[in-house]
Amino acid sequence: MTSANAGSSGGIGLQPGSRIGKYEVRERLGVGGQAIVYKCYDALLDRHVAIKQISNALAADPRFLERFRREAQILAKLGAEIITIHELIEEERGLFIVMEFVEGHTLETTLNDTKGPVETKAALQVLFRLAATLHEVHRAGIIHRDLKPTNIIITPGLRPRITDFGVAASLSGQTSMVLGTTKYMAPELFEGPDVDARADMYSLGFIAYEMLVGRPKFNEIFADIIRDRHSEALRWMKWHGNRSVQAPPVCEVNPSVPKNLSELVMKMIAKDPAERYANMEELGRAIKATFSPRARAGAGGVEKALATKGRLVARAAVKSGALAAEGPIGAGDEADELELAGPPATAPLPKRSLSLRTKLILAGVAVVSLAVIGIILGVQASQSEQRRAQAAQTAYDDAMSEYLAARSSYETVRFQTAAKGFQDAVTKYAGTAWGARAGVMTQFAKGYLAAVDSDWAQAAAQEEAIQTAINGVEVAAAVEPAWIDRQRQELESFKTYWRHTRIFVEEMGKAREAFTGGRLDEAMRTLQERLRDLKFTDAQYRQYQQFRKEIAEAQFLGEFQAELDRGDGLAGKGEFAQATVAYQRAETLLNSPAAEALDKPRRDALRQGLADRMKKVGVSSEYRDAMDRREAARQAGNLSEELNWLIKADEIMPSPGNKKAIAELKSNIALAKGLAALDAKNYTEAKARLLEALEHNAASTAARDALNRLESEQKWETLVKAGDAALGAGQHQAALEKYQAAAAIRADAHVTQNIAECKYQLTFAQAQQEQAAGKFAEAKASYEACLQLKPASRAQIDAILAKMDQDQRYSAFLAEGDALRKKKDFAGALKAYREAGKIYDNQEIKDRKDLSRYEEYLTLGKQEMEQGDFRTALGHLKVAQGYRDTDEIKQLIREAEQKARD
Repeated sequence: MTSANAGSSGGIGLQPGSRIGKYEVRERLGVGGQAIVYKCYDALLDRHVAIKQISNALAADPRFLERFRREAQILAKLGAEIITIHELIEEERGLFIVMEFVEGHTLETTLNDTKGPVETKAALQVLFRLAATLHEVHRAGIIHRDLKPTNIIITPGLRPRITDFGVAASLSGQTSMVLGTTKYMAPELFEGPDVDARADMYSLGFIAYEMLVGRPKFNEIFADIIRDRHSEALRWMKWHGNRSVQAPPVCEVNPSVPKNLSELVMKMIAKDPAERYANMEELGRAIKATFSPRARAGAGGVEKALATKGRLVARAAVKSGALAAEGPIGAGDEADELELAGPPATAPLPKRSLSLRTKLILAGVAVVSLAVIGIILGVQASQSEQRRAQAAQTAYDDAMSEYLAARSSYETVRFQTAAKGFQDAVTKYAGTAWGARAGVMTQFAKGYLAAVDSDWAQAAAQEEAIQTAINGVEVAAAVEPAWIDRQRQELESFKTYWRHTRIFVEEMGKAREAFTGGRLDEAMRTLQERLRDLKFTDAQYRQYQQFRKEIAEAQFLGEFQAELDRGDGLAGKGEFAQATVAYQRAETLLNSPAAEALDKPRRDALRQGLADRMKKVGVSSEYRDAMDRREAARQAGNLSEELNWLIKADEIMPSPGNKKAIAELKSNIALAKGLAALDAKNYTEAKARLLEALEHNAASTAARDALNRLESEQKWETLVKAGDAALGAGQHQAALEKYQAAAAIRADAHVTQNIAECKYQLTFAQAQQEQAAGKFAEAKASYEACLQLKPASRAQIDAILAKMDQDQRYSAFLAEGDALRKKKDFAGALKAYREAGKIYDNQEIKDRKDLSRYEEYLTLGKQEMEQGDFRTALGHLKVAQGYRDTDEIKQLIREAEQKARD
């Protein structure tokens, strides 16, 4: 595990200073839904480890425990790119998984911290190394199923490591879908159980897609999916499952990405598994063939080693670490540098120590040097040696595939086939590294074959033979140390398997003997105490569970039959009350979880037999009498009487069914009272009785409907009262809103009439405002709308409209006069004013006339002054002064008098 995700969650879990076995808790790294992760210190080995405390729900599941044990054994054999699992600790506080502690940060952190795409070359290196790691995982028979950036740790040196196999599944098993993170999951994971390693191919491709386009652009492309976190997972499922939609090509989103790399990623995320690369090996070959310097340069050594099965076996490639020791692709520290056409134009992958550019330059120098050495060695290697090495590896791989399949199924014939395959490889390819490996694996296959056949002496002998074989290849330095270390781990697994299998076979035999002899408790105790801590195979676990079921069934039937026999004996003596008690104990057993050991038809048959016995006892007649009277009351519709007899019957012979019926009757009685109170508008009483009905029967739909009706009635009355108050206060808009809200619940004549009245008053007020503003057309339309709302107001509205027509004509003449006056048509203006005066002879008309005459004589006076006739001008000006004595007229009169004197 990594320190990148450290966090805090209050007082949850173990505190610093606590101990888990030999480990001291230093800090809590994170808390999740299924586990708590701690950073701990191993004083014995002077190292830090990460310990995951599994949730109690998972730790209590024996299937989970067995599945974890098997997968931990397999993962322990894989390469360094998988987080190492050291041990499993089971104690009273729960289940603890001790893992390697890794310094680094997750790819999720990289994507979040990088403003644009990850540098293309860095992304390609990460993709290639992850493909190599997953190739090993898939060869071991595991599908990860939940690949995502948070499960990928980037360690110093740009080395990605995979963690969290919590939803991983066996390649050979038919496992139903386990929901991981739907954002990166392959479509087939949502469609059915038939899933293979290409599901991880899709997830890896989607991760590569996000690295190359960058998270901001990725989120922009899928904005419709991520817009709401509550339903995002479901929308991802629908998008992945819709084969008619595809993500836009990488090179279109990020033009700096080469087209060939874009096509490679798009092939990985094809919705149809058949359109993707067949496996991680084929993907690795495609990357190497397209982007390695040797492939681009066309040099002979390594490319010529690409055989028909697609394996690179040139010594240069093996020595450089470009290939895994047992597979065609790899990602060792000296892996071939991958080259792209054109310079990168994207952001570098963030690091926690040296910059990415610095590390890539240093790594590039080392890789190029090693690549040159590898090419020289590859050219020197003989073609015949290469072909023989390739054939040896092919033979070894074929036998290893059969061996791994046998390790999954533990079938005799498969171990026989694997042993023969390894032995043939030893015979044909003696002196090769693959032949040496096959020699060791031959002993493993024979050892498992002996254990499967329960030949314990031979299994013990094979344990020594395996140890001898491993020591032999180690001394001869025939294979690399890492392979030897893995086989030592495999030897430990073999030791555990055959010894546990021996215990399983022997203890199952003892338990079976006890079972056959009728010693059921002894048989169950043997299973629970002697086999509890064994590491089962799937077949053993099924056998173990089936036998436990047989014992539990026999135990239950023994107890159940004993109660029946006791009841029958008592009934035969006439002790009916005691017989009833015995039968009731039998009924309790039949309703207990222990009865689940029987199938339903068997339980039903036993239940019927018990019911028949209980009917024979004396108390049955009294019980039946009470139930008959209860039925009569029910048919008569007398709920209270029905309740009394049902309570009496339950006192005679209690049963869950009667108690349920009693509760329902009490509920119905309270419901009837509540409905009556509701009709009488006694809301307080109605609510009390309806709540009582629900208290007796929470599933009563009628009571809930009545409560909803009560709430609506109360709300309706509140709204109507508020509307009446607002209407009385002349607040017509507020009243309208209250009445309309009430009408949405229930509309009666009062509410309907007052809604119309409010609308009338609001429309009438609007018409008056429009009329006052001179908007006569709008006002007329509003008044006519008032007639529609309240026909009885016609006389009032007609009078208003007539008055408004006079006002409109009056305003028109007034406006006409003003317009003519401005044009200095004073005669026309006076005529228009006189017409307006015929409608309303008021001060406004008099003022307009005076103003017109003032302006007329003022104009004449000015004209005469301009022509030099000051005396005539003076006469006009004085007439004008008679209508308006303004400063202007006074000034003009002074000027005219002065000029007239001059």
